Amino acid sequence: MSNGNMLEAKMNDLLRGRELKMDDSFQFECTGCGRCCYGHDDIILTGADIFRIAKKLKISTLDVINNYTDIQIGHDSKMPVAMMGQRFDGSCPFLSLGKCMVHDHKPVTCAFFPVGRIIRTDTREIRYFLQEKDPRSQCKHGDKTYTLREWLEGFNLLGSDEDTFAWTDGITDLSNSKAITWYRENYDKLEQRTREIIFDISAGALYLKYDLDKPYAEQVKSNVQEIIMILDIAFDKSFK
Repeated sequence: MSNGNMLEAKMNDLLRGRELKMDDSFQFECTGCGRCCYGHDDIILTGADIFRIAKKLKISTLDVINNYTDIQIGHDSKMPVAMMGQRFDGSCPFLSLGKCMVHDHKPVTCAFFPVGRIIRTDTREIRYFLQEKDPRSQCKHGDKTYTLREWLEGFNLLGSDEDTFAWTDGITDLSNSKAITWYRENYDKLEQRTREIIFDISAGALYLKYDLDKPYAEQVKSNVQEIIMILDIAFDKSFK
């Protein structure tokens, strides 16, 4: 069995009995308890999340990064990873008076629940499924009925596939580029300043260099290709 067929088989097994098509319905009710807005230090934000939040709050992507996130170094990738920040009490920085400040533009990890998704970059396919109940919350699979289409529309995520694939493609292309591969393989040998330059340039391309009045997808594609070219030229002698 080929790798593609094996992956397809695993996906089908995971989704069996839980897959949601656009006009399939499910029942769910958010009680507004706020428990899901506390104690999460594991929420990764995509560049598209940062872009959408900046537009919602009418601030720059830099302000979103500085005020609401924690930029970390990926353990294996050595690439910048934007994590949701936390207040001292463990609450989400977007929580205000028990409500989400960016509710209709919240990060996809938050917005999708109780829906999950599997992204296949090889087949350009996104499949959705109903997740298990989060034991930390009082939300329940009941009372209110939604179609998947209605759920995505409520968070302005219907039709966001292009942004999703632009982000995943950009991350893959940058991670596999000659300069970043060299940087990752020689990370422990590099001077701190060299690490910082590559990290900062990568972070800028992925999260910061955006015009909020223009579509996201084309910008992230352009940013990544530009930064790959710059890094490859800058560190060309190091590859030899």
